Amino acid sequence: VYQSLSRPRERSDALNNAGVAMVELGRPLAAASSLRRALELRSAQGSPTRIATSGYNLARALADAGRIGQALSAYEVAARGYRGAGADKEARETLIERLALLARDGQVADFEKAAAMLVEELDTANPDEVELLAAVWFEIGRGRYRFEQQESALSAYARSLSLWRQVGSRLEEGQVL
Repeated sequence: VYQSLSRPRERSDALNNAGVAMVELGRPLAAASSLRRALELRSAQGSPTRIATSGYNLARALADAGRIGQALSAYEVAARGYRGAGADKEARETLIERLALLARDGQVADFEKAAAMLVEELDTANPDEVELLAAVWFEIGRGRYRFEQQESALSAYARSLSLWRQVGSRLEEGQVL
């Protein structure tokens, strides 16, 4: 409909939203197709945040479809797009999801390198970043546990727990425990 009405912005929104819905319905490959079209349209429109958002959604679809290498690349592209748009928090959240995917895929060296970069980048003095840092430490704990590094995982979980307590986030605190 939107194509026949010459409304590319609305068409890109519809394709993006359809892709997100298909991921939620367990149809990630169909979602990826829709999200690629949304990404093409949004790229032509030149809206950096919207491009990054479709790229992020594509990464999620690819991850759910088991296309790990493509998903990791899509997460990187989306994070760069968010940074280019000045959306640093979204970029970091995207990189945290990428970190979890590296762990899931057993990429120990890449996981540790990405984790170290995120920890270094985040500033615990900034209240907005304490939650992100807590999430990073939680993912580090999950990854190291998956890599059978139990003591190191417990240490990471302890850091995450301490940070969640610092911001008073009981729900996440309970998740760590």
